[in-house]
Amino acid sequence: MSSIDQIEANRRNAQFCTGPTTVAGKDASKMNALRHGLTSQQVVLPYEDPAQFHQVLAELRDEHAPAAPSEEDFVEELAIAKWRLLRARRI
Repeated sequence: MSSIDQIEANRRNAQFCTGPTTVAGKDASKMNALRHGLTSQQVVLPYEDPAQFHQVLAELRDEHAPAAPSEEDFVEELAIAKWRLLRARRI
């Protein structure tokens, strides 16, 4: 069983273990558990080029010419799936 002194020391030390507090620190730490990003909510990961993803999306829009909002949704989902497949192949 812990003594009163140990409990108090633990409480004092716990004040220094609060995790990241800045926006930059939180942005960095949220990627700590990332392994491959295939199921990530974030489509384009920080180490990937967003311009390349937008190029893939633009090519698919040109190819399929969506005429309705639902068709545009399908094209976007297709672009996301293609982007993740390309990522899986790089891994």
